[in-house]
Amino acid sequence: MKRASTAMLAVYVNAGNDTNGNPRRGWAVHDVITATIVEFIDEGYNGRAELRKKYGEIAETGRFDITPRQYRELLKDFSR
Repeated sequence: MKRASTAMLAVYVNAGNDTNGNPRRGWAVHDVITATIVEFIDEGYNGRAELRKKYGEIAETGRFDITPRQYRELLKDFSR
């Protein structure tokens, strides 16, 4: 598990469900100092456990609704 820095913030994003009912939600993890996204963690069916597994007790924001296109771009650009 990575240790969460005080300079990290997880922004929860929600693009609803796809046509098959699969969730499109996750966390865009930001470096607060550089104001950049460093990783996108797809929530899948594991919920917050995926975020905690990688970052422990990281600070989180509320939920932000995004479009399915924005969700796909986050997956493509930042998932590892």
